[in-house]
Amino acid sequence: MAVSVREGNPNIVNLNDPYRSTKVAELYSELYDNEWTTAFDRIEKDKPDGRYIIDMLLDILNVIFLIWNTDVIHLKVILTLTVYKSKRSIYKT
Repeated sequence: MAVSVREGNPNIVNLNDPYRSTKVAELYSELYDNEWTTAFDRIEKDKPDGRYIIDMLLDILNVIFLIWNTDVIHLKVILTLTVYKSKRSIYKT
């Protein structure tokens, strides 16, 4: 009975899902606690100006976004070509 209630119900949280909201929040928290704190400390050693540190971290985020966005665009192109090729092969036979 319990399995059938959970199955397909978006209001019931699947505790085995590694990407459920609480797990994603933990990942972001760890990212901030570990990586961003380390980056902040290292930049601060070179130049202790708070505005400079924030600008550097923002630049890092912008570069990450650009790389991610480029990867997504490449993935879309690959998927589009794959679908196009599969449709073409259907019409050839």
